[in-house]
Amino acid sequence: MTREKCQLEHPAFCRSRTTCHWRELGLVATLAFLPVVEKEFTMKHNACILLLAFIAVFPNQSVAVSINEGGYGQTLIFPFYSAAQGNASLITIANDVGQPLSGSPNPSAVKVRLIGSVEGAVLASFNLYLGGRDAWVAAIHKSNGETVVSTPDASCIFPSPDGETLSAIPEEIGSIEVIQMGTVSNVALLDEINANDCASIEARWTDGPWDENPEVDLVPPAGSLRGSLTLIHVEKGTAYSVPALALANFTDIVQHTNVGAGVPNLTSSHDEGTDTSLGTSSTVCTSGECIEDFWADPLDAVAAALTVRELHGTFVVDEALAAESEWIISYPVRRYTEVSPSPTQFAGLLLQDREGDGAMLPPCVGGNPNPYSCVSHYLLGHRAPIEVVSFGRDLEDFNQQAVSAILGLPFVVDIPRMNHAPVPSSGTGRLGFEGALVNESGRAYRGAPVIGFELQEYTNAFLETESGNTQRANYGTAIPLSRTVEVAD
Repeated sequence: MTREKCQLEHPAFCRSRTTCHWRELGLVATLAFLPVVEKEFTMKHNACILLLAFIAVFPNQSVAVSINEGGYGQTLIFPFYSAAQGNASLITIANDVGQPLSGSPNPSAVKVRLIGSVEGAVLASFNLYLGGRDAWVAAIHKSNGETVVSTPDASCIFPSPDGETLSAIPEEIGSIEVIQMGTVSNVALLDEINANDCASIEARWTDGPWDENPEVDLVPPAGSLRGSLTLIHVEKGTAYSVPALALANFTDIVQHTNVGAGVPNLTSSHDEGTDTSLGTSSTVCTSGECIEDFWADPLDAVAAALTVRELHGTFVVDEALAAESEWIISYPVRRYTEVSPSPTQFAGLLLQDREGDGAMLPPCVGGNPNPYSCVSHYLLGHRAPIEVVSFGRDLEDFNQQAVSAILGLPFVVDIPRMNHAPVPSSGTGRLGFEGALVNESGRAYRGAPVIGFELQEYTNAFLETESGNTQRANYGTAIPLSRTVEVAD
């Protein structure tokens, strides 16, 4: 059934090319992949009900790339890691989302890349082979003055590391991309991965079937990955847990490659329309409605899924609590843009106290070669893939190099700035992004493709216990920033 025919006969239901929306039930049925739909399809209300019943039993029929709020998918984006200023990052990647209790996912081939925070360069890349219900752990930390990635885990990695250290990397701060390249369909390979038979895995690459055809014994990925990262500072006694953002339906084909290959990456999203004039699809849900669109460039489909108009969060900078707050803003697609250097991102900011009082601090219109001459101009700011908004600081000299209060990061936008009222001791904030991603039909996804989370830290130094001993009493929390999506026809 074509979009035009669907919209002509059933305008209340057909909002996009392949999607039928049943507004009253708040459900979405994707028609193109249901075998019961005939070529000369004419939808009636009872047919839509039957389709919705089908979706209730088989809920994952859509193949449009989208954020999975449940936290699992084919692609994971860790927005941030740090081994700077005494921090270490502990990583978990799990292949354990299968049928509840009754079964487990098959082993998977996974590409892992560490991305630098300065220019978005690939710092390290390797293939990880995870068994069913397997969870791989690693750490990014300092060792003998170097930033290294190490793991005590027995899961197979190619190329095989010499000991626990996988690689030394040149940047202390960055992000991580994890892409499920394929799911195992061969019993022998399944047994090798589940048994951590890494020699056999390596032999498949050096003089085995993967040397000629890396897709052998694999089927399209099942979307069974989830991940998390914990920032630990041993001396301060703090730990912040940051979940990975999960993309579902990233690909419908096997994309298993050797370790030196540049793909798959976030430009590699693929569905049945990618190699046709239709394009790669994305699904974005907002205000109770899910919108499916098609993009000539697969990266635009991923960017559409990630684009937000505003990020919402809280802050606490109460001196009585020795409290600090900062927001980490990550731009996962910035390194793929052809513009060099990447365009500066302008953002408007609304800060309010807990009673709701505050003022909008909008961006300057049209840009300005001297951003500090525009007092309402908040510049995110160094064209880097990662930015930090640090609250409660007021630099006298804007030309000095600042670092954030909690993580000691250099990519800082300090709040407040010159000529602005002081920041309340606690409150809420909304960070709104300029720009828009527009598809061929003219629909605009306003804002920027970003991921954000907030950190709050409270320092009490040492407390004396009842037994007379002292112990650290510092506290911290990490919270994902809430997202507001704005899509306009």
